[in-house]
Amino acid sequence: TFFLMDARNGCRWAQVWGRVVEVGDDADVVYFARLGQRYGRPIKPPIPDRRYLKIEITSVKGRAGNPSEHWDVTR
Repeated sequence: TFFLMDARNGCRWAQVWGRVVEVGDDADVVYFARLGQRYGRPIKPPIPDRRYLKIEITSVKGRAGNPSEHWDVTR
């Protein structure tokens, strides 16, 4: 489970469920460096003992900003 909450509005959140489909070593920081580039924070290899998890999303639920407004993308 992965949980995200809006720091300014506790009624706005998302929860993502999934299952791990792949695990691997990433000592050369291939996956992590790609994310760093995407978000403007370059990562320089090597980083020993670095691993990655690939997760298949099975469900996403949350609230859109108020207590009565639910949403569910799995419907």
